Amino acid sequence: MVESSVQFEQNPDQINLIISKSEADQQSIKALIGTSKVDQEDKRASDELDCSICLQIIYNPVECSNCQKCFCEDCVNSWLQAGKNDSCPLCKQKLSAKQPHRFVKQFIEDSLFDGCKFELCNQFGKSIKYIDLIKHYQYECEEVKVSCPLKCGGLYQRKFRQQHRDQCNQIQWQCTQCDCNKLDIDETQPPHNCIEYLKQQVKLYKLKYEISEQQFEEYKTQIKGLKDNYSLGYYQKEHYQTIVHKCPLKMIVFEQMRSLPGHEGYNLGWCCDGRKFIGCKSGQALRGDFCRDPESSIFHCNICNFDFCEACYDTYGNVHKHDLVKLAFQQLKELNSNYADGWKCDGTQYFGCPLGQNIQTDLDELLYHDAQNGFDLCDVCFQNYVIDEDQ
Repeated sequence: MVESSVQFEQNPDQINLIISKSEADQQSIKALIGTSKVDQEDKRASDELDCSICLQIIYNPVECSNCQKCFCEDCVNSWLQAGKNDSCPLCKQKLSAKQPHRFVKQFIEDSLFDGCKFELCNQFGKSIKYIDLIKHYQYECEEVKVSCPLKCGGLYQRKFRQQHRDQCNQIQWQCTQCDCNKLDIDETQPPHNCIEYLKQQVKLYKLKYEISEQQFEEYKTQIKGLKDNYSLGYYQKEHYQTIVHKCPLKMIVFEQMRSLPGHEGYNLGWCCDGRKFIGCKSGQALRGDFCRDPESSIFHCNICNFDFCEACYDTYGNVHKHDLVKLAFQQLKELNSNYADGWKCDGTQYFGCPLGQNIQTDLDELLYHDAQNGFDLCDVCFQNYVIDEDQ
């Protein structure tokens, strides 16, 4: 198995990736959507879809929690990160962005546009919904410039992806006997050794086994904890798990909460802890590109595929319900095929709290409370951050 007669062929998975996953990046789609024209017959949308920061059609909308006006998410991030002004350009109040109300989101997605911008495209001049136009540019339009999913740096029109497949310097050659991959075949180098490659694979599978064994022990600990809590009547339907707090939260009315033992500090009111969770601390955006730096550190849950960047882990702590394991992206990519195209910090899902630091005093107000750790969420933050109990 070490002779130079070993046969190599282009990696079929990578070839298929170029054909099926050559997609436009977010900035390109934003530029295309931003300069698109609203269908003149859709009069309801003609004045409602402009971002007051970039003065173009909104893309990946978020709304101001004060005036409910929508802006592009990238524009809001740039506006705030510039540090010159943290107030909304319209209402002049402190700008706290959140996801649009579902009715607003539906209105935007259903708004009609004049069609694709490219004359050679079969969707040119044909009325199309906003949401479908985004999908068209990202996945379908043959005239759009797309980037190589293998990260060779190549940019090409989608219709030329077959030609790029023949030119891409990142397509690996796969051994037909042991499935190892090489970027190029160099006849001057020593012959390929299948046995050495298979030894490396054994080491990798051993690492996977050790991680699985660690997770199994964690499962046993969690099951014991669940049994103990269930026997105490702690896990009932009014308890919920969120992505901002490790322990379950109990649904409770403020008047009931402040009468609990040890809750004298709540006599004057309470404040939502969701205000502390604002965005990814390393600058990743919810609708931005995936991170692909092989040396980047990830705090990862292999059970849920929840991820924190190092900055978010340092800021927010281990708030995930399972313990997070620190890995380099290159290592995670080898362990989990779901990360072949990159990763994104789940801190991008944090949008702060619309209540800010205001103290809440309404005795009838519903909130979600962890009595043991003194953690509280308002109903709006709960709706944003609650997760399925079965996950």
